[in-house]
Amino acid sequence: MKMLQLRPSKKALIVLLLISLLLCTNVAMGSTVQVTVRSGDEVPVPGAAVYIDNEFVGNTWQDGMLRDIPVRPGHHSVRAEWQGSSGTDSFDVQIDGYASVNIYLGLSKFG
Repeated sequence: MKMLQLRPSKKALIVLLLISLLLCTNVAMGSTVQVTVRSGDEVPVPGAAVYIDNEFVGNTWQDGMLRDIPVRPGHHSVRAEWQGSSGTDSFDVQIDGYASVNIYLGLSKFG
């Protein structure tokens, strides 16, 4: 019995290559968000824990910011916590987009 060898046409290979490139481009074109956490009196809160869609993504720096957090396009919720205080917000980001979110914790006379 003879085995048949299937050889894809050049057209099929080109189509597969284009689809692969499009899929890789969507992944490479990352969307990011910057979260700024401040007290009720506008003072930056360093060390606040930041969660996006209930997943811990890091702590804020001395300036109260956590920058360049990679996210998928779409709607997201963000939460920040610091010593028992917390604040929440939500944001939308597009493909290859950028969002900036400000969260205010119910703290006063912070610092």
